[in-house]
Amino acid sequence: MDNKVSDSRKRPRGADKIRTMKTQGGRCVPRSQTDSYLDLFVLHKEKERLEQELAEILRRRDKTVGRLEEVMARIAKLGEAQEARQQEKEQRLAEQASGHKNWKVMSVKY
Repeated sequence: MDNKVSDSRKRPRGADKIRTMKTQGGRCVPRSQTDSYLDLFVLHKEKERLEQELAEILRRRDKTVGRLEEVMARIAKLGEAQEARQQEKEQRLAEQASGHKNWKVMSVKY
């Protein structure tokens, strides 16, 4: 039963979900004894990194949306072509069926 419970829970897919001492802002020296310039520098670097990451995500999103639109247009085009072929096939079958009605049937004995 424990396997079913653990399998049903969602697990993090990468290490980015793991909280470390650095991500929590923990340190050995109490904050009152440290220089605030270092904290400002570290926070600015983190801000720059996050902005770059966000820009990359937005770029990939735009690329993905564009590709999705192309795929959807292609699906619509192929669906229309398939529907046209189906209608042509139904018309041919209807013409063949109506042509058979005019035939005369004769029984032949050998």
